[in-house]
Amino acid sequence: MSGRIKNLDDDGIERIPEYYEFIAQLQQFHDSIGTFLQVEPILGGKKLDLRRIYLGVKHAGGFEKVTEEHGWQKIANPFDFPPTCTNSAYVIKRAYKQSLYNYAQVTDYGVPISQIKIIENASKRFQDDDGGASSKKTKTRNQIQPTVPSVTMTSTYVAPQRGNGAPIKVIEFAPDDKYLQGGAHNKILLALQSDLPNEVDWAFNKLVKLSSSTPPNFHIGSIPGLIEAIIAHTDAFFALLKLNTAADNFETKCATMLDRVLQIMHILRNFSFTEPHAKFFINQNPLLTVLAKSLALPCYSIYTTLKLESLEIFENLAGAINLRGRNDFYLACLRKILTETNDKALLLGSLRSFTKLCATDGNHAHLMDMDTTVLDRCVQLLRVRGDDFLIYLTLEFIYSYSCLGVDAIARVVACAAPSNIVRLFMSFL
Repeated sequence: MSGRIKNLDDDGIERIPEYYEFIAQLQQFHDSIGTFLQVEPILGGKKLDLRRIYLGVKHAGGFEKVTEEHGWQKIANPFDFPPTCTNSAYVIKRAYKQSLYNYAQVTDYGVPISQIKIIENASKRFQDDDGGASSKKTKTRNQIQPTVPSVTMTSTYVAPQRGNGAPIKVIEFAPDDKYLQGGAHNKILLALQSDLPNEVDWAFNKLVKLSSSTPPNFHIGSIPGLIEAIIAHTDAFFALLKLNTAADNFETKCATMLDRVLQIMHILRNFSFTEPHAKFFINQNPLLTVLAKSLALPCYSIYTTLKLESLEIFENLAGAINLRGRNDFYLACLRKILTETNDKALLLGSLRSFTKLCATDGNHAHLMDMDTTVLDRCVQLLRVRGDDFLIYLTLEFIYSYSCLGVDAIARVVACAAPSNIVRLFMSFL
């Protein structure tokens, strides 16, 4: 147990008891108002510590003061993001608005839960260049008479573990048959098809809870048209990216839509851990298309979380995926991720996916025929010292690949001089 916790701390989050208590309260709060919480957003390959952001903003005087003084970069600086991450202040501010603003209003300023909707709508107007509007917002907040928060916080949160073979569980879902049945008249389906913002938000928040608790009497396929209705809400995001994929234009045009796509992929990711849903997903072309689009996104930091969710879905489906040749689109996406990024989480996800593809007999010929850049990259990763888990997954893939036959072994050896590759493997004994 202690070893596992130490590894988790390597991502920069201080997972002390106070951290888990804070996350439990924050998750309970979001569940109480029916909003989605992304527990550990990722920026620049690093998981964001929401407790650290919350305390930083609180100590700096609160959201309005930090915004008025253009202090979001100071909040972001302690995270030590790489130089390539140029939008850290914006992402930190957006993470606070999405995950922490309402929580702070209730816990720090005594705003009643009944007034959260007003605060939530008002927060959408906040911009970095608010032109002095922050003083008006402060006045509005101060005019609200403090009351005792009406939400009861309890530590029911289960800390998420990526790749542990189980969905992220946030809170047990109380089964309600009227949401799980009904065919074409199912309330969730009708809400998604309505295109009414409040109805759509309700439906996706309900699906988040369903996917987290995975009730045995619910299956997406049992409601005709539900998977298509879910996927349809990703269309606007990917259509806009076709017009402009430049990272510097992303903030103003795609941020809100990305939040929705992340929520959708998180739902599908959770469901994909159950065998019935994995078997169902593998035959759903709209889902597979969105999965391919997500994996093909550039390796910009702002897309990292979306690509991670997509990789986990792909990993859960990989055992049933049949490649269509050495230039298969999925194979090309995985190769691009493995060879062009230094983000550890993306590297691990792509290695696990390659390993699972090796387990399918029909893929052997295509994997044998792919170019050697994947194997070259694996040999390069084996020379990285101090990251045992990365090396373990790299060795696991090389072993699975070498099991494809004598020719596969020859391709591995050809990545370096025979004596060098043997010496490299011997160094791990």
